[in-house]
Amino acid sequence: MKQEKEKQRILVVGLGDFGRELLKVLSPEWDIAAVDINEKRLSLCAEKFPAGEGVKVEYLTGAADSVVTWKKLDVQSLKYIISTLKDTEVNLELCRIARKVLHLKIPIIVLTYGDVDPGLFAPFDVRLVNSLLVGIQAVLKRLDRHVIQAVNIGLEKGELLEVTVKARSHLVDRKLKYLRPSRWHISALYREGKLILPDGNSCLKVGDRVVLVGDPNMLEEITEILLKGKPQFPLQYGTDIVFPLHVDFSCNMDETVYWLNSFKANRIQFLPFKKKLSPTFPQKIKADVTHFEIGETIGLFKEVFNLPVYTRAGVLVIPMCGGLKKSRVREAFKKSRKPFLLSRLTFPYEGVVISFNGPDPGQTMEVGVEIARLLDISFRVVYVTLPKEMRGMEEDKRLRLRRSIISDFEGIYKKHIDYTVFEGNPVRETLKFLAPLDNHLLVTVTEANAAISFFKPNVSYLVAQNTRLSTLVIPEAETHE
Repeated sequence: MKQEKEKQRILVVGLGDFGRELLKVLSPEWDIAAVDINEKRLSLCAEKFPAGEGVKVEYLTGAADSVVTWKKLDVQSLKYIISTLKDTEVNLELCRIARKVLHLKIPIIVLTYGDVDPGLFAPFDVRLVNSLLVGIQAVLKRLDRHVIQAVNIGLEKGELLEVTVKARSHLVDRKLKYLRPSRWHISALYREGKLILPDGNSCLKVGDRVVLVGDPNMLEEITEILLKGKPQFPLQYGTDIVFPLHVDFSCNMDETVYWLNSFKANRIQFLPFKKKLSPTFPQKIKADVTHFEIGETIGLFKEVFNLPVYTRAGVLVIPMCGGLKKSRVREAFKKSRKPFLLSRLTFPYEGVVISFNGPDPGQTMEVGVEIARLLDISFRVVYVTLPKEMRGMEEDKRLRLRRSIISDFEGIYKKHIDYTVFEGNPVRETLKFLAPLDNHLLVTVTEANAAISFFKPNVSYLVAQNTRLSTLVIPEAETHE
């Protein structure tokens, strides 16, 4: 055991306030070499922090930016180097000596006390720890802040957050299996002082501290959902509405603008087709659209799915006018990883129809209810099952699952939900139900990278292709189950 500790030797440079506290914590268990230019300070530390049993602490007087000092050290026995010095120039020279002169590959940790350019230390592969930021975050946590950003963990770019769930959040009491994360994930819950590793049946409660991991831009939006009562669709999927700009699609511009104004997307991202633009487009965009960007030019619709801008898409608009519309729908069902709107101009919507004929009724329900709440309109749910004499155990299980989802949402919103179950062919019966409706939006879900085949009918695809209503299609996403 003693040999193992000799290998775990730490070099602590600088014995100011922080260095002394560090020495106090480390000296009982670790072999330490402590370096400071002040001999008196070294003597005081030697008296105050004696080594623990079987542990060796060596004190050395010298300047950290001097090669002479380093030559007095047995550098091959070092496991870590920690500098608590405030002088950036000295720290840089210390790192240069360790890396370039002595060729040490061990971790180097440098404490900083203010604004220090990380780029200065980049050539030396150094971990910078902002001691002020650590202290500030600790204070903020004691002040019951609702969002805490991780410090000195991961990339430190906001990809790891702790959020306290507030009573206003519409996700309170919602089972996690109904959430479909895109570029984010709930990694842990803390409730009443206990750690909970969540699964699909876990529910969020008021006061829960939720650990989120994911794309920093997405986490900002998810934080808003957890803290506020208003739904944030489509921000849980992405920030932009993507619209392919083509002379044949001008009639669908108005519905796209309606979505920008009605929901929480930040902007419309226009993707112009090469040589297929109307001369009136620039004037119409400037007159009607408050927030937009003009993105890359495309030659074919299918190119949209490979563009970097697609990763930011919350909704992709697919105009259902002009030629090749069936080809566009088929392409979207096969390739889209984000929600897409088949725009048929049945807006402004007076109601939402949520189809439970799909692989994930919980996801359809979640999105459909969010949209209805944002528009302050009613919604209804429809499912087509097999005739009773043809049902097996699997279909009975599907019916129970859908009834359970309805019960969950009725409990959350404390209201009756209009839920209708038909028997027969799911495509035919759903289209018959939708036929008399005007100014409605259909919401359905499909398998990601869905197979579309004559021998294996895709109900969501066939309904979305043949209804006359504007249809939002949600590709099935990963779950918390």
